[in-house]
Amino acid sequence: PELLDSLVRADLVQIVRGRGSMAEELGARLAAAPDLEAELDTLRRFRHEEFLRIGVHDIQGKLEPHEVASQLTSLAETCLASALALARREVLARTGVPPAPPTEGLAVLGMGKLGAEELTYNSDLDLIFVYDAGDAAWWSGRPTPHEFFTRIAQRTISALQTPTREGLAYRIDMRLRPSGNQGSLVCSVEAFEAYHRTSAQVWERQALIKARAVAGPRPLAARLEEIRTRFVYGRGLDDGERLEIARMRERIERERAGARGELGNIKTGRGGLVDIEFLVQTLQLRHGHDHPGVRARDTRGALAALAAEGILSASPAKRSTRSPGRSCRSLAGSGTRAATARRWPRSWTTMRGSARRCAPSTIVGSERPPRSLRCARASG
Repeated sequence: PELLDSLVRADLVQIVRGRGSMAEELGARLAAAPDLEAELDTLRRFRHEEFLRIGVHDIQGKLEPHEVASQLTSLAETCLASALALARREVLARTGVPPAPPTEGLAVLGMGKLGAEELTYNSDLDLIFVYDAGDAAWWSGRPTPHEFFTRIAQRTISALQTPTREGLAYRIDMRLRPSGNQGSLVCSVEAFEAYHRTSAQVWERQALIKARAVAGPRPLAARLEEIRTRFVYGRGLDDGERLEIARMRERIERERAGARGELGNIKTGRGGLVDIEFLVQTLQLRHGHDHPGVRARDTRGALAALAAEGILSASPAKRSTRSPGRSCRSLAGSGTRAATARRWPRSWTTMRGSARRCAPSTIVGSERPPRSLRCARASG
């Protein structure tokens, strides 16, 4: 009931809000909160109110699907930036480290739907934390940069996903970081670059197509973008890598969709959304080196860019932004490797089961999933 009351406020009946407007309001609310517990409740309540605002306008047909995704992404970035600031403040207070510029050198990479600005109402946030410690001499006699930024990352995650009286803000998934759950929670920018230069697999190259710095200092964000562009688009795809992507897609269908996957799972089953993602990303990796215009993070933008470059015919690309089944049939007709969805769920029970299979799994601390499932998450 309290959330419904918020809709009568003039600023919350806006159909579209910019990130600056969201950040200004959330910042003012947090400044008025008396303690950390109240701040965490404030963060969650703001997120819930904005979700309701977006959802109401969505139901009323006032927002296009890509506008809904954009609004949800702006909201997530606003909440993430505030959580990061709260975490840094708390760690500084507990460690006695002065609030100097070297302590600001933590960036957050948004992966998957967050990076591509394609968030849905049920999306969790796939994140990677990367730091630049700056002058090593400054840290002498203090916690190591790795320890310091690990604490900030831990508190940022906790600020978003620990339940309070107002629930939680977002579920966080860290499994796309270098080496997955076997890797450190944070890594230096030098280690991040070295890993992707020497150890990363083809699915990790595929995952970085959507990666985008969503919080942190701009110089570090720019450096990470240079690393990403060089790793993802510095060359094309060789035959072995194309075969590996095809095998990975088949494995995802087999492991995630299950025995009835080709009939009912609209995300990972045959002819589903992951097919479109894999097709588009394979074409981007193959042609992105020579055609910078196809380097879009979002699938809609990538389809349009591939059509504009003549890599994908315009008609199937246009239809592919609509229903999944029709999309895959169109792409298959254009000569790409898409399988047709032969039958769609006909009952509520089947659809509910499909939705549960498509729902994201949780989160920090869980066992590392099979490589094929991490690849499915990476593709969005």
